[in-house]
Amino acid sequence: MAICGACKQEMMDEKTISCIVEDIEYPDGVKMAQVPYTPDYGGPSQRCHDCNIKFGGVHHIGCDMERCPRCGRQLISCNSCGDEEEK
Repeated sequence: MAICGACKQEMMDEKTISCIVEDIEYPDGVKMAQVPYTPDYGGPSQRCHDCNIKFGGVHHIGCDMERCPRCGRQLISCNSCGDEEEK
């Protein structure tokens, strides 16, 4: 059992389509919409291997496959977009 802390849905349930849609807020105050899941392979039937979200859905918070809306890199390890000192 894996319950998402944000939407309280069971992540491994095939009925779960998307997490709650929220903007990502950066330290400079800019808000950007989360990037919907589109698999690199497998087409629309392929679910996210980490958070099990469906094609077009928003990843569950903390998913290692979620992309940064600013740079496209892995959000969970993206430091440059959130660090005002590097700009």
